[in-house]
Amino acid sequence: MTVAKLDFELEKVKRVIKERGVSVAGIQLPDGLKRFGTEIASEISSFGVETVISGRSCYGACDVDVQLLELVDVLFHFGHSEFLVSSELADETTGERQESATRLLRKAAERCERLRSVIQERCIFLECRALVDVKPVVAKAAPLLRSNAVGLVATVQHAHSLEEARTTLKNFGKYVVAGKGENGCVSRPLGKMRAKCEGQILGCDFSAAASGCEEILLLGSGKFHAEGLSLYLGKKVVVADPLSGSVEEVTPKRLMAKRMAVTERASDARRFGVLLGMKPGQFDLKAALEILRLARRKGFKAYLISMDEVTREKLLAFDVDAFVSTACPRLAEDFYDFKKPVMTPLEFGVVVGERKWDEVFRF
Repeated sequence: MTVAKLDFELEKVKRVIKERGVSVAGIQLPDGLKRFGTEIASEISSFGVETVISGRSCYGACDVDVQLLELVDVLFHFGHSEFLVSSELADETTGERQESATRLLRKAAERCERLRSVIQERCIFLECRALVDVKPVVAKAAPLLRSNAVGLVATVQHAHSLEEARTTLKNFGKYVVAGKGENGCVSRPLGKMRAKCEGQILGCDFSAAASGCEEILLLGSGKFHAEGLSLYLGKKVVVADPLSGSVEEVTPKRLMAKRMAVTERASDARRFGVLLGMKPGQFDLKAALEILRLARRKGFKAYLISMDEVTREKLLAFDVDAFVSTACPRLAEDFYDFKKPVMTPLEFGVVVGERKWDEVFRF
């Protein structure tokens, strides 16, 4: 089945259903693809199974609907590739709270391993690759790339077309610089690589973007990934959308100014809420405990708050001055204009004097 120039791989779905003897299948799609959910469900139901469509939000492979997953024989997760991440939680606790923190970490590790096992066993990721010729939009984007050395990356839907894009850029006299994809998780300085494909970026992993270039060409849709690239690498990003044919520039100056403004607002905060994401790919108790210890060591009050879905309404209920999110590292950007500052762990480090800005962003 191909809808909107995307391959939903329903032949693979049919094969999985037959091989595993599936009787009830779950379907999960990102919000931009939910409009195709009923059509996909109809197709899958024609294979002789009952289908259940997840109505929950879906921001990435980190956001698998584990509640639905436990009710169905298999969950088909469309639009993302599984990311590569370790569930290990090292015990680095110290001080008077060591025993309770160690117990929490142990339970967290057990929870992560259980969820990881269930996801690996019963969740099938379908990348929804785009079936379009990328050469026209790359040719359209080339004049906006003023430097000779250009980094080239893509979201998963277009990662298979990177070689075509590379060849097109070379025809315009560009030298294409490739990144290796190692330490690119933006929530902490040395987060592990999460992307599956070479040249692929995620909203929390930009390590495939090479550092030895002044500009980056991104094959993808929308501004989400482009803004993340530009913000955390300090470079101009030209985002080229092969599906719509649109081309747009994103630069870091305005984005950095917004993040700095948030941390400036947080400089007077005395009470911090540390957000612990409960979604399987966003749960990071170790990082949350580190923030708690740092805040308390600096003389602040800090409270651990677990959340599945972080919304403005939910945050307003808490009597704190500012929040530090250890869930999705891009979450803070959605709340830049919120009445209470919402920061990443790295930005919190700047607020309490443990880091400098050039350790957070590359100027």
